This record gives sequence, structure tokens and C-alpha cells, in this order.
Amino acid sequence: MSTNSEVLPANMCTRLSRRLMPLLLAMLLFVLYIATQAVLKCQASNQPHGTLGIRRLRGIYGNEVIRKLGGISVNEVIEEKSVTTSSKRLKAFLVILIPTGPKYVWRRNTLRETWFKLADENVIQRFVIGMKSLDKNATDLLVEENKEHGDLVFLWDFSDSYGGLAAKVLKTFQWLDENVDFQYVLKTDDDTFVRTELLQKELKERDVQTKLFWGFFSGKSPVHKEGIYEEKDWFLCDTYLPYAFGGGYILSADLAHFIARNAHWLKPYKSEDVSMGAWLSPLDVFRVHDPRFNSEHESRGCMDDYLINHKVYDEGMKAQYKQVIETGRLCPKEVLKRRSYIYNWNVPPSQCCNRSWGII
Repeated sequence: MSTNSEVLPANMCTRLSRRLMPLLLAMLLFVLYIATQAVLKCQASNQPHGTLGIRRLRGIYGNEVIRKLGGISVNEVIEEKSVTTSSKRLKAFLVILIPTGPKYVWRRNTLRETWFKLADENVIQRFVIGMKSLDKNATDLLVEENKEHGDLVFLWDFSDSYGGLAAKVLKTFQWLDENVDFQYVLKTDDDTFVRTELLQKELKERDVQTKLFWGFFSGKSPVHKEGIYEEKDWFLCDTYLPYAFGGGYILSADLAHFIARNAHWLKPYKSEDVSMGAWLSPLDVFRVHDPRFNSEHESRGCMDDYLINHKVYDEGMKAQYKQVIETGRLCPKEVLKRRSYIYNWNVPPSQCCNRSWGII
């Protein structure tokens, strides 16, 4: 049986423990909070930041979420991951990407011998080839070609075909996004003559450095229902959405990054230029229609003011290069075969593009 002297200290100890327990628990929680904040701050300081200032929203994953469908800003795209510029192998002011077929080595050599030489060290020029379905002999030849010239991009998991050109452009932009720190990209064809030196000059002088989509636009092209351009999946409207012809168009880096990082959400249609117009249609984009881009599927001729001249082959390519080097002009003889137009952005697309003489 306990005495009163033994009971008193026990009661005091119990009361003291009850008073100190909440204080000790609070101190423990405070220490844990401080430690957690320190870890999060350290992680944030080491987190790579994207080149576009694209932000991530807590609790939302993936890069498919867009704020405004009527005219979204590229800076409002939420992306899952970003690539630091320091991790990229190449750097250029302008990147020129040319999808080409494996067998068209003569076209590639013609470009190497002509307008490729107009570029300076601020320009990267690359041919892009799908490699998946090629046999060993064709693969070996392309590898040897690249050893000699160093200007081929191999898409090892892609098979080249006309119907797959839009998907090829998506994969090409993904390669660009992952490997090059750049400001502008020109997508063009292997039968196009490019005044690279003039494009560089104008891009450097332009006030618009972001959201730029520069080319020769159409807004009332009918949807093809037969032939090689047959489009079975187009149901958006009676005509194609406004797009820049694929003989050559320029995008600023932010738009190219948007395409690359959202590729898994973008529908590839039969024509890559039509597809690009559809992909960029909901964005807040600065579209510049320029008649100096002779980039349609049928050439309008040759004028000295052209920056892009589509449907030029071998001897014509060499003749134009010789003219540029010797005189600074493009054409051995200026000629207009078809009428051109100035795009009217103030009317519906069906009324956009009225051709007339007097425009290059």
C-alpha cells in the first residue's frame, strides 16, 4: 500500500507530462516542416527550366492542357517536362529542315553544291530520312553519305512514304526540340531554292521574334477527294484551314517547340502543310503572308525578289545559284507563269485569295 509521500511525486509527474506532450509534439512538427521546405527548395533550384518560360500547374500532368481554345498563348501550354538549352548538342539562329527520300541523293548533292553554300555558321541545314524499312545496303549507303557530309538526320523508327509526311514532320520537330538550341526553323523541300542569306537578314531585322508563322498562305483550298492528295479524315469544314504552302515556311522557335511537345495529340493529315495549318489554327499566331515565297505546288515562275523558289531541279538550281553568286539576283531570266495574290485577312477565308497580275 502506497504512502502519501509516494503518491504526490507520481501525480506531479503525470501532470507535467500532460502539459509538455503538446509542446514537444508541436516542436517535432515544426522541425519536420522546416526540413521539408528545405528539401523542396533544393529540388526547385535544380529543376531544369524550359526555353519558353512555359509553366507547370500543380496537380495537372501532361502537356496537353490548354487554357483558351479561341486563341491560346503558347506560354499557357502546360508541359510535363522541359529540355534545357545547355543539354542540346547544336546551336543555330536558323535551322533548315528538308524531308527527303532515301534514294534522292542527287537532289541532296545539288543543294549541297548550290544554295547550301549561301549559309554562314549561324545556319544548320539538315536532310531528314526515315530508315525503318530500308535494307542493309540502302542503310549503309546513307551512313556513308552522312560520314562525308554530316547533314543527315536519321529517323530510325519511321518508314518514308508520301502519306506519312505529316507524321514525319512531327518526328522531325521532336528531333529539333531535343537536339538544337535555335530561334527559327524553315521547313522546305529538296526541290526548293532558298535565299538563305536574305532570310537571315530579314529575320534579324524583324520586330516579331515569337509566334511567327511566315510563308505563302491559302485559306480557301478545297479538300482533295481523290488522287495522291485524297483526304478521307478531314471533317473540320468544307475547305482546309488557312495554311502556308509546304515548299517553304518559317516558324519561330516557340511554335516549333509547341508542335514537338504536343505531337502525341496532333492529328496528321495527308498533306504536311495542311496539317501544320490545322495544328497551329487555335494558337495566337502572327501569320505573315509573303508573295516572295514561291512555295505552292505549282511554280509561279521566277522573280529576283523571291526568297523561296519551289519546283526547281538540278540544272535550274545550278543556274540560279550561279546568278546569285555573280549578280546577287536569282533568275537568269525573270518570268511569271501564274498570277499571285495578297492574302486578305479581313474577310472570310473563302474570300481571302484573289489572284491578279502585278504581284510577284
